[in-house]
Amino acid sequence: GRVRAIRRGVLDPTPVVTIGGGDVSGERGLPGLAFSLDGSKLYVDYVTNDGMIHIDEYTMSGTPATASAPRQVLLIDHGPATNHNGGDLETGPFDGLLYISVGDGGTGGANGQRLTTLLGKILRIDPRQNGSVPYRIPATNPFVGTAGVNQEIWDFGLRNPWRFSFDRATGDL
Repeated sequence: GRVRAIRRGVLDPTPVVTIGGGDVSGERGLPGLAFSLDGSKLYVDYVTNDGMIHIDEYTMSGTPATASAPRQVLLIDHGPATNHNGGDLETGPFDGLLYISVGDGGTGGANGQRLTTLLGKILRIDPRQNGSVPYRIPATNPFVGTAGVNQEIWDFGLRNPWRFSFDRATGDL
């Protein structure tokens, strides 16, 4: 997968980012990308042949902007099914946090209802690295402090949250 830029209405032939190892079968591939609020970071969501969902960060610099080598922010085992990957990424318009939609694994199970898996959810993280930990959990996430629950969960009970958006006026998801 190549991410290319349109500059002044013209498609730049040089990729900003080239992602290898992605899987284009079923509903996989490169389903989402988002920029940080200041445009200095590019986040991509892609699925590899082994069913792993990758959330990677690239630092953008220069004019025209080019991307650094990727930093892995999050890795989720989606399993063997090639459908229901989710894949949208959005930067919160007021909080600058990264919202990630993840499908339920495509098996028809109840992953969306299980708070012990990241599948079937919208996750909310602060993608800034914290020492050796690749991201931070916002203190205002709904399950922070609840034992046995994934703290990244923002919304749950979803089957395949492929796209979502924020209300521009209120910031509501």
